[in-house]
Amino acid sequence: MKTLSRGFCLASTVLVLACGGGQRPVVVAPDTGPGASTDTGEGGQPDLSPVPAPDDLVLIGRVKQPGALADLVQDWARLPFDWRKMFASKEPDMSRLLHLDAPLEFAVVLDPAGRGDLPQPFAVVSVGLQSLAQALEFSRAQGESVRQLRAGVYRVGAGGVNCVVAASVGPAPARLVCGDRAEDIDALVPYATRGLPKEDLGGSDVRIELRAEPIRRRFSQQLRQARSLATPFALRSLSVDDPRVDRPLADTVHGLVDELLALVEDVDRLVIDAKAERSKGFVDAEFALTFRGSSSWTVGTLVDAGSRVAPAPELFWQLPHDSTTASYSVPGDPKRSEGIRRTLAELADGFLAWGNAPKRARDDLVSVLNEAWSIDSSYVYARGEVADLPLPADAAGRKRELTRRGIGWHVMATNEPAKKYKGMLDKVVRTYNDPALRKTVTKTLDVKPAELPKLVSRVARGLPGGTTYELTVPGEMFKVWEDGKDKPTVGKPLTAVLVLAGDANRSFVAVAPDEKTAIEKLSGVMKGGGKTLATREGLGALKQDRAVSQGFLSLLTFVGSAKSSLGERLGADGTTKLDKLVGSMPHRGMTPMLTSLNVERGSTPKLTWRIRTPRGVIEDLGALGMGAGAMQVGSRR
Repeated sequence: MKTLSRGFCLASTVLVLACGGGQRPVVVAPDTGPGASTDTGEGGQPDLSPVPAPDDLVLIGRVKQPGALADLVQDWARLPFDWRKMFASKEPDMSRLLHLDAPLEFAVVLDPAGRGDLPQPFAVVSVGLQSLAQALEFSRAQGESVRQLRAGVYRVGAGGVNCVVAASVGPAPARLVCGDRAEDIDALVPYATRGLPKEDLGGSDVRIELRAEPIRRRFSQQLRQARSLATPFALRSLSVDDPRVDRPLADTVHGLVDELLALVEDVDRLVIDAKAERSKGFVDAEFALTFRGSSSWTVGTLVDAGSRVAPAPELFWQLPHDSTTASYSVPGDPKRSEGIRRTLAELADGFLAWGNAPKRARDDLVSVLNEAWSIDSSYVYARGEVADLPLPADAAGRKRELTRRGIGWHVMATNEPAKKYKGMLDKVVRTYNDPALRKTVTKTLDVKPAELPKLVSRVARGLPGGTTYELTVPGEMFKVWEDGKDKPTVGKPLTAVLVLAGDANRSFVAVAPDEKTAIEKLSGVMKGGGKTLATREGLGALKQDRAVSQGFLSLLTFVGSAKSSLGERLGADGTTKLDKLVGSMPHRGMTPMLTSLNVERGSTPKLTWRIRTPRGVIEDLGALGMGAGAMQVGSRR
């Protein structure tokens, strides 16, 4: 069984091997009904009558043709090997036995007789086999035990691996079915071989479906009991014995628990679909969350947003051309948040009063909360990477530089008067610098005043009517203890700025590590023209489609974040190599992946998030993966 289970692992990891290309996959047509398979193995005619889905089925999934999908990845990623030839060379018997162009499937079912509050569910994964008889012959040739459970179903091997081979309906005449326990196999092999292969899961290459009803049916009583127990516990733990804090705190806790229970009642199922459009050169993925109703505040707010769908506004097309991420979103109805706003404002005020904060600081903070929750305008947003500066030799300097890179630059624009945001930001600066409040903060956090970041505002240099808000993080934040040194290395302070500009109709905001970058990006958006998203390729669909939110992501967004987080561990040399590797990607990680968020209204609302991944992204990933592998091999020599 160890040999067949190794084959199972090979089949299950075909996708992450990113293999294939070259050969055309063999597609086996589905059988026409029960008993169509003539591959009976031995010991009598197997039962191939239909088996319905278990009542407590919570998770079901299928990879339609793992081998063909891996072929596609190899082709698009331009990987320099042929996985089918490699597999046949290293595992010739297994390559003939496994049916990698039949679906890979899995199912999870709640245990109806499970003990305890959270009993382990039954779960199995199955892969196709070319022949039941060949699987049995192969197992015996490898010295594995073969034990018949019933006609057409055999437990192969012994010990801790729980797998069976069995005759099956569907594209594969037989299946290898594995689970964590023998109980999983006993409970689900009939469905895995005679029911799941016939389930209509659409025509997608990958389909995963999570069903909430069995979970709700099984655990609704426990959730209600948890509410009656957890709420008082949370209140006792968070209470400060001051009604100015405890009263709004109780409202907040009760509101969160009630909303969670209402949301559990609303959710129906989550379906994830992915399909490769081979001739068009992209993969479409869809995450669809369906609800039974809209009793919760969350679903009601989503339904309301669904009535405000719109195409990308003109401001979106004025965003910088070199954005690695950009989007626009329509506003929600501020009236729906009125109760939340009041409770949070009361809680913040009470907490500050309990901490002896001055009334002016309390009033400013409450005012900012009230104004922030009253915004009723769509907005556009973009993010990009800042230029990499040379990495310092010392660890503290590298930590500071990697943090600077991680900040990147950000631009936001909205059809709200600039004075509204200026008023809010000025109050934040005034509150932050209030001497009495800072004294309370330093005492509570047990830090020195010099260890707190500094926040100041001034007139923006070179941007008429603009205001710069500058935050300076002390060098202590980048302190690093290095081997062999008695004292830590302390870095230099790091600044981050927010620049605000606009007029009575529009507001423009930019965030960057330095004022020059922020103003440069902001000026381009305010003026329009030049190199903007209007001249960026691959964004045409955003001009026609209407949505609650739309935009694009790019691989460089994720790679940039990874570079910042891994840089300290890699050291100066490793980070430099990683920078060169990222720069060598054929499309530099800039190919846009279009995204959209929509809400279908009605008695059963549905939230749908879609992402389209072009071939260029896969090509960049292939180059990145191969380069990273070469780096790792080189580092071991």
